[in-house]
Amino acid sequence: MARQDMLQRLHRYNKRQPEPRWGRDYQAAILATPSEAPSISRATILRPELLGGRDMHLLSTPETEAAFLALYHPAVWDIHEQKVLSTVPTTHPLFGHPLVDSLSLSPLLGTVNVAHRLGVLNEHPKLLVFDQNTKENEWVPFPFVGDLLLYLRDDSGPYCVSVRPRHLPCRSDQAHSHAP
Repeated sequence: MARQDMLQRLHRYNKRQPEPRWGRDYQAAILATPSEAPSISRATILRPELLGGRDMHLLSTPETEAAFLALYHPAVWDIHEQKVLSTVPTTHPLFGHPLVDSLSLSPLLGTVNVAHRLGVLNEHPKLLVFDQNTKENEWVPFPFVGDLLLYLRDDSGPYCVSVRPRHLPCRSDQAHSHAP
């Protein structure tokens, strides 16, 4: 991917998701439009009532199917699709929401920390940028974008679950087998 394209995407992500937002105020980092969705994607835009009628941008068939299931789950009260995953330590995704005691939430360590602990830091996406202060180029981490972040509530209170739906391989003899 070209450096200029990555810089534009990073700027767009930061503009769309500068701080936590919920319901109709949330905006996906990547829109399901011909200009933004990956060319191999099966982009879909839903306007669910649960999310205040806002556009919900989905980039694959499995993601769309998972979103439909989630939208009908009685414990789901919000969904964030195409959510930027912070590269650096940050607050919990529920931080600042009125339903939550924000002081009880553990912060997230960021994707760079996770990659380091897994021993794959060299595989984390990065971008070479020019630092105006030092007048030198330096590598900065480039964020991953999650598929679906479900916000749910049960008797213990609100919580969130990240979902990354994918097609599962299926052998043709299993797909049409019948029980005896």
